[in-house]
Formats: sequence, C-alpha cells, structure tokens
Amino acid sequence: MHDAFEIIGALGGAAAAVIAVVLASRERTDRKIAEAERDTAQEKQRTAEQAEVRRERERQARQVAVWVDDDEPLAWESCAEEGPEVPESFLNIANYSSHPVFDVGPGDYLDPSHQGPSSIGVMQRILRPGETRRFNLGRIYFGSDDGVNPLWFFRDLAGNSWTMDHAGILDLLEPSTRD
Repeated sequence: MHDAFEIIGALGGAAAAVIAVVLASRERTDRKIAEAERDTAQEKQRTAEQAEVRRERERQARQVAVWVDDDEPLAWESCAEEGPEVPESFLNIANYSSHPVFDVGPGDYLDPSHQGPSSIGVMQRILRPGETRRFNLGRIYFGSDDGVNPLWFFRDLAGNSWTMDHAGILDLLEPSTRD
C-alpha cells in the first residue's frame, strides 16, 4: 500500500507539473497576444498622429488652387501641339486661405517637345488671402500625356514649401529642395 501512495503522489506531482507548464505556456501566449495588440494599437495611434500632423500642415496649402484654362477649353483634347489652332493657355493660382502664401511661381515643367524641363519664367512674391492671379503661358498644349505638365511652387505661412500641378496634386517639398 505504501507503493500505491508513492505512485499516486508521483502521478499527482507529474500532473501538477504538466498543469504548471500548460498554464505558463498559456500565460506566455496571452502575454505575446497582448503585446502584439498593444504594438498594433501604438502603430495605429502613431499613424493617426502622423496623418493629423500632415492634415494640419496641409490645411493652408489645400486652400491654394492651381488650374489651367485657355480661350477654347474644348481645344485641349482636339488641337495639335503646334500651329495656329492651339489656343493661348492661362495658368491660374488662387489663395482661398485666410493667410498669404509666398514665393508663388512656376517651376520647371516637363515639355516633351523640348526634350526636357523648361521654365515659364514668372513669379509672384506674395499672393494675398482671396487673391487670384492669371498668367498667360502663350500657346502651350495641355490635356494629354504629350502635353506640358507645369508645377507651381509656393510657401505657406508656416514656411513649408509645396508644389501643385495643374491638376491640383499637392506635394510637400523637402526643406533643401527650394531656397
């Protein structure tokens, strides 16, 4: 009978050890899941904060509009690149924000007919709130992948430099890109 007690004790000890290992393993798994959930939540928070910083940074820049128009708006898709049927094009920039924007002007634009970047060559140092400026670009063909694609540069009140193309695509420039 003494042996039976030893066997029962050994089995009980073994069962307790197995239960301890299972509980420790489960605790470790639960801890890893909790850490992964915490990391995911922190990453979501970081992403949300970065998005909010970007939205705040873009707030004024999003209130600047750039668009191209010409004497005959339907001519964009139907006219030839060269010749008298190409209408004069105008590049417009408007500041709908409540603060001025600075160093407004076109940068280089891609012009396939010139095999590289060209420059329109006009500049507006300050564009006041509510002000719209219209620049005559002459007879430049827009409206297809073969046309020119101007970029406009401006600096907001916070000192951030931006580019916007004639389709309204806004990009923040690195500080060293435009001086």
